Amino acid sequence: MRKNTIEGILAKVTRDHNGCWLLPLCKNKGGYTLVAFGGKTHCAHKLIYEQTRAPVPKHLECDHLCKNRACCNPDHIEPISHIENMRRGRNHNSEKTHCKHGHEFTEANTYLEHDKHGHKHRKCRLCRPSLCSKNVSRDC
Repeated sequence: MRKNTIEGILAKVTRDHNGCWLLPLCKNKGGYTLVAFGGKTHCAHKLIYEQTRAPVPKHLECDHLCKNRACCNPDHIEPISHIENMRRGRNHNSEKTHCKHGHEFTEANTYLEHDKHGHKHRKCRLCRPSLCSKNVSRDC
């Protein structure tokens, strides 16, 4: 059985217009490229980073500076803490333009509420329970 080498893996890399390194291999559900190496399956970005730069400390994880999860260019990878990775990541709620009941998030219709952890959450003024009445949609 033939085993992959880092040189063999790197030989399969194609580069896109953003400088991302892409491999024509399978991806997991999260969009990360997977590669077989040393008898195990690895995320390609972490494997290539560790083989060409340095080991990623156990308390850190790899952040894709290019925001392309399939990229395995070590220049696009930075080891950071989980909290920092979450802070940098896409926040799908902040990208929403309407609340779950279809009201647009406008400056006049939006306020911030802090949860018990101190995180801010956008809220719709039209959906505030104190503003709802029997004449308003029951979705409120």
